Amino acid sequence: ACIILSLIFNLICYFMIFTDPVFAKFLYLWLVSALAILTSTSIAYLVSVIGWEPLNTLAIAPTVYAPHFLFCGMFILIKNVPPYMEPLQATSWLRYSYEAAIITYFGAYGGTID
Repeated sequence: ACIILSLIFNLICYFMIFTDPVFAKFLYLWLVSALAILTSTSIAYLVSVIGWEPLNTLAIAPTVYAPHFLFCGMFILIKNVPPYMEPLQATSWLRYSYEAAIITYFGAYGGTID
C-alpha cells in the first residue's frame, strides 16, 4: 500500500512542479520516496517494539525522530552542524533521501545540500 500511495503522490507532485518530464527521473524519485517511506516505517516499528506500552512509545518517538529532522538539511545547514554531532548527522536517513530528491529534481544544478 505504501508503494502505491507513493506512486500516486509522486505522479501528482512531479508533474505539478514542472520539472523535466523524463521518465527515468520520475522512477528515481519514486524509488527514493518509496525507500524513505519504508525506512521510516521500519524505524516506527522499532520504536513501537522498544516502548512496550503506548505511553512509553509516545515518549520515545520524538527523541528518535527529532535528530533525523534536525540534521536532514532543511532546518540547519549541514556545514553549521558542530563537529561533535557529525556522527549523529550521518545516521539521518532523511538527509540522504532529501538530498537524493533535490538532486533528482534539480540535477547537477543543485549539487549537495551543504
